[in-house]
Amino acid sequence: MDALVAAGEVAGGNLPPELALQRVVEIAIELLRAEQGSIMLVDGSGRRLHLAAASGLPPSVPRDATVAVGEGVAGRVMATGRGLLLGDVDEHDFVNLVPKTRRISASLVVPLRSRGRAIGVLNLARARGSFPADALAVAQVFADQAGGLIERARLRQRAEERSAGAAALARAGRALLGILDTDRLLRLALDGAIELLGAEAGFACVLDGDGSPATGTFRGLSPETVSALAARAASSRGEDAVRSDVCDNGHLSYGIFHTGGGRAGVVAVVTASPPDPARLELLAAFTGHCGAALGAAELHAALAAKHGEVAAIIRAVPNPIVVADGDARLVALNPAAELAFGVSAAFAAGRPAAGTLGHEGVERLLQGALDDTEVIAGAPLRLYRARAAQIRLAAPQRPGRVVILDDVTAERETARLQNDFVSVVSHELRTPLTSIKGFARLLVQRGDALSPEQRMEAHAAIDSKAAELERLIEDILHLSGIESGTSPLVVEDVDVAAVVGDAVEQGQRRHPGRAVRVEAPAELRWPCDAVKVATILRHLIDNALAYSSAPEEVVVRVRAGDELRIDVVDRGIGILSEDIPTIFERFRQLEGAHNRTRGGMGLGLYLCRQLAALHGGTLRADSAWGKGSTFTVTLPRSVPVAPPPGANATRA
Repeated sequence: MDALVAAGEVAGGNLPPELALQRVVEIAIELLRAEQGSIMLVDGSGRRLHLAAASGLPPSVPRDATVAVGEGVAGRVMATGRGLLLGDVDEHDFVNLVPKTRRISASLVVPLRSRGRAIGVLNLARARGSFPADALAVAQVFADQAGGLIERARLRQRAEERSAGAAALARAGRALLGILDTDRLLRLALDGAIELLGAEAGFACVLDGDGSPATGTFRGLSPETVSALAARAASSRGEDAVRSDVCDNGHLSYGIFHTGGGRAGVVAVVTASPPDPARLELLAAFTGHCGAALGAAELHAALAAKHGEVAAIIRAVPNPIVVADGDARLVALNPAAELAFGVSAAFAAGRPAAGTLGHEGVERLLQGALDDTEVIAGAPLRLYRARAAQIRLAAPQRPGRVVILDDVTAERETARLQNDFVSVVSHELRTPLTSIKGFARLLVQRGDALSPEQRMEAHAAIDSKAAELERLIEDILHLSGIESGTSPLVVEDVDVAAVVGDAVEQGQRRHPGRAVRVEAPAELRWPCDAVKVATILRHLIDNALAYSSAPEEVVVRVRAGDELRIDVVDRGIGILSEDIPTIFERFRQLEGAHNRTRGGMGLGLYLCRQLAALHGGTLRADSAWGKGSTFTVTLPRSVPVAPPPGANATRA
């Protein structure tokens, strides 16, 4: 009874299983006064007995000794379930675990049973003397109790191992949660697999279509070994999810996982001994976690890429875009909207649209009160057509609103310019036509009654107004050609003095009695379009004469060097400095529309600058109020074949 109590205390204690079995053997030897003893336990196959613990055996006995069930005394006892007591053992007939390095006079072998099933055998031996007659019964009683205790201890150990494995699986699985970086996930997958199987080497990788590692991590193995083992694992992708094979480095245990994106991967470890089947089950579960985590990482990467593409597109869109949720709180603004409303997207996120943007119309669009409107925003101010549409941001949230603003400033400006153009052109064309029509009717109705001088005056007026009308039409045609890009240069070697002289003569005919002084070299030729240069000079000389008074003269000064420079100088009323940047705009005149005493369409200076730009040159003004103005044209010697980029868009 003392021996049974001692064995129970050992089995119920916290000793490791190997030490507990060793202590049971020692108690059995002490109980039956044996000199040698051992416990052999049957393996999972039920075909072989393995030495689990021993005491008193010589050092030559291997600690991994085995015997087949049915062979030898221990094997026969295991097979029959009946103990044997052998006295005066013949060394030639005795077939058992213990080598015959010394004589064994008696041997006692009984089965270890648990719940009526043999789980192993207890071997006891004496070198001298024999066991008592009741030794077999005593040994069997002890073995039956010890077998149950051993089995319970093994079950407790297995439960503890499973609990520890489950805890390790939970830790490894938790480590994967929320990780969306593939490389980090693979490192954590390898850490978890190594902990689950108690390994020191292994690898985790995602496979290419040909089975080679696309990306991964490894530890304790060479890259060549990893490639070979990965290829080996990849070859079994269609088989069991987890396998264990013998490899050059030991025992390779690996799990195959599949991500949601259809890619396969491997989590593998190398151990010195075959892994416990229970641990392989844990590896299988963990492999599933790895596949799910990597699938989530792939999905996140794909979504991030799509989000980045959409964000890049939205950032690149020049139209201001504003997004609000179902509660009319701002969600996002693109850079164009930040500039238009002077609000930072980071600052505005989550704030109510009302009062944040500073534009009631846009705020009402975001609140759903309007579907479209026009707003003025930005610096400088621009006119926008704002349109709103519903969008679903995230269920079950109410639909949000997106507002897109189209810049219609240029469109409205173009419409205004077109209206101004029609108004100005109709007015400017009607003026000479009215004069031509009046004098023509006078000649038709009363021509015979007029004196020769009166008829000559009427003819001169008709000729003058027709010439003025022709110039207006030429200017309109020049402007149309420039705007459409169909006004090519006809470059010739031009006599500059002759072109200047003709322009001066025309100006003096339109402004009789005015003096124009020309300072130009007598012999100067320059490559340019004579018609277009003449148009420039005609407008500049006309303006100089119109905005100055006699007896002040207008000076046209011509100089040549690397470029041709023509200055038209007057001593007239001049131009205010703040007006100079605007005088080259279309339809721009310094006089108001109600006081157009000098007439004109307001296209002259704009047309002159465009014609100079066609030559690759410039037109600029230098003026002081009350002191006169100087307009300077410069033309390069090398004329561009086509208009320079932006020439048609040169608008102040």
